This record gives sequence, structure tokens and C-alpha cells, in this order.
Amino acid sequence: MNPVAVLQAAGPGPAAGATTSESGSAGQLPAVGSVDRAQSDSRQRRYRFLGYRIDPAARLLTFAGTPIAVQPKAFEVIVHLLENRERAVGRDELIATIWGRVDIADAALAQAMLIARRALNDTGRDQSIIRTVFRFGYQWIAPVEIESVVPGHGEAALLRAPRAVGASSVMRRHWRVAAIGSIVLAALCGVVLLLAVRPA
Repeated sequence: MNPVAVLQAAGPGPAAGATTSESGSAGQLPAVGSVDRAQSDSRQRRYRFLGYRIDPAARLLTFAGTPIAVQPKAFEVIVHLLENRERAVGRDELIATIWGRVDIADAALAQAMLIARRALNDTGRDQSIIRTVFRFGYQWIAPVEIESVVPGHGEAALLRAPRAVGASSVMRRHWRVAAIGSIVLAALCGVVLLLAVRPA
């Protein structure tokens, strides 16, 4: 059997009660060397989430096996948030990492984020995959599975990452629909029962 790399899956998001800066910056940006190493490591991983699969090395996003065309900057936004899903990522960090400079208008990031969310069938209102952190930045919140591949080998190990904070939003919507359906059904049963016992 070919060797398979087993990588430590990322832990959950920030603990409850944690605060973020409201200055709109990402705080201290990661060192260039650490970013390069993280990007190199990410090239040996593929990710699955909510029917999607993303391969950073191939720059490929698919849903149920069907490729989805994504504008390059939007794709890089998705990958960076996905690979740093254990924390909120500031706008300044995203701009410096994706564009390689800091003198980029927030409008460029907002446009890339809009395209990224459309590609993932997410919206600023639903925020079931990417959460907006008020006056700071964004955080990936969807549950993720990781495929780790050893260079030179085609074999991959599938690791299930713990669900991030807020990732239960999709499940909550399903439970709300089920609860509403149960209430409506109970009301209909009550009406039928009243009609059945009413004197002629």
C-alpha cells in the first residue's frame, strides 16, 4: 500500500465570547515564510463540504462532480478562508495575501467575495458557508472534510474536520422547516377532530 499522509484536522472556530478588533484590520499579518509554507502544504490537500469539492493545486471547484467556473481572485479568497477556518480572517489580511499589496480598495475584496459566495450558492443574508464578521472580515463556517495526498502517490486519506462554530446553520434551517410542518399538521388534525365531534 502506498503511504498516506495523515494530517491533523483543524479545530473548531474561536471560543464563545472571543472578541475581534473593530478597526477593520487583520491585526498582525502572518510572516511571509509561514504563509508560503501553509500554501505549499495546502497543495497536498483537497477539501469537501456540502456537496462541493475544491482542489487548490488544480485550482478546481466542483459540485457533485460538475466543474464551477470561478474568477481567480474569488477562488483564492475561498481557499484562504477555507484553510484558515479556525479563525476569523481580517480584510487587510485577505487583501495582502490575495493581491500581494495593501493599497487595494475594499470594493475589490467585496466584489471577489460576492463572486465567491455566488459560486458556493451562499449569500450575505444566508451566510451558511462564509460568515461576515462585522467591521473586521470573514470566517469560513461550513463543515469540512480533508483529503490528504502524499506527493508522488495517488492515494488519498479522507479526514473529517470538526464542525466549525456556526456551521450548524444549515441544519437549523432544516429543523425549522420540520418544526413548522409539524405545527401545521397538528393544527389540521385539530380542525378535523373538531368537525368530527361537532353535533349535526
